[in-house]
Amino acid sequence: MWVTRVVRVRILALTAVVCALLQSAPVLGSSTLIGNGVVVLDFPPGTTVAGDVVSTLLTVATDDVRFAEGFLEHTLHKPVTISWVGSASGGVPAFAKPGRVIIHAAPPLTVEEAQRYKGRFAHEFVHLIAYESFGGAAPPSVHEGMATLVGNRAILAPDHFVAAGLLASGRLPSLRQLLMMRWGGTGFGAFVMYNGNASFLSFIEQRHGRRTLLRIFRNLPGCAPSSARDTGESLFSLIEDCTRTSLDRLEEEWREVLRTVEVDERFVDSLIIREGLRVDLLSLSWLSDWTGREIDPEFLSAYNELIRSIWRYGTTEDSTLTGDTLRQRVQMLNEWATKLRQSMLGISEGE
Repeated sequence: MWVTRVVRVRILALTAVVCALLQSAPVLGSSTLIGNGVVVLDFPPGTTVAGDVVSTLLTVATDDVRFAEGFLEHTLHKPVTISWVGSASGGVPAFAKPGRVIIHAAPPLTVEEAQRYKGRFAHEFVHLIAYESFGGAAPPSVHEGMATLVGNRAILAPDHFVAAGLLASGRLPSLRQLLMMRWGGTGFGAFVMYNGNASFLSFIEQRHGRRTLLRIFRNLPGCAPSSARDTGESLFSLIEDCTRTSLDRLEEEWREVLRTVEVDERFVDSLIIREGLRVDLLSLSWLSDWTGREIDPEFLSAYNELIRSIWRYGTTEDSTLTGDTLRQRVQMLNEWATKLRQSMLGISEGE
């Protein structure tokens, strides 16, 4: 372990030199990968990325690796490769495979865009640690909840704010329902699953300690038997055994914590508006891959801006935004997404 730390310190020193050199020259994506011993950036062939953007990406990704490793007390066995494989900008899904993060988007072109990956990288690195620790076999609810919790902590985002808003809006499922949720795209259901479970896991850590939280995480493979019902019962038992508390009691105490979090009506309204956005970028991305037809970059830009606007509205960062205007934009984007889907499938309007 001591030797590993010495090597890591040397790598950080080399990283500083590499980043300084990258400030002055753009990088042309090709078969040559750009790394620092901790992460490797893999850009699409022919893509030019400015040196300061590459430097920022290396710094952000390295910091997120360190954070995820420290939180889960597991050092990844080898450098992580981060690959951008799309041509669109932002908003589309990222996937983690053993040793690799795949982002279905074009690489960032500005330092600001590169900085937005902070926390997002940490989220994906949790999945990589899960692959190394137990092959990634885990109920999606806790797997994604842990990744979301670590990603939030990496950017100092509040643990319970979104879940408190979901509770206040009547959109937070029961704890058993939340723990039984599965992957289902990038819509509001996924938003609830990721943020609700992240809040509950944070509550576990705060009330019962980091050791208890890590014990639950490391024993997740035993909760993935053949049927969903068995998975639920195994997961419920694991949580109760590790906390020595009934699930009903845990839910009661967790909701008590959420009720102490101050959320105003504007944020609650923003969640209801977000629920109305029925665009699933994941299915659109799969459809794009299947048909060979790219998602309109203007649509992705409008989607990203709408998500940011809804958040700014809910957190009162932009007093010029109104709920009615956002609802109109949601309706327009829903209709746009339907037309995109029909176009990809070769369906004429009106059929």
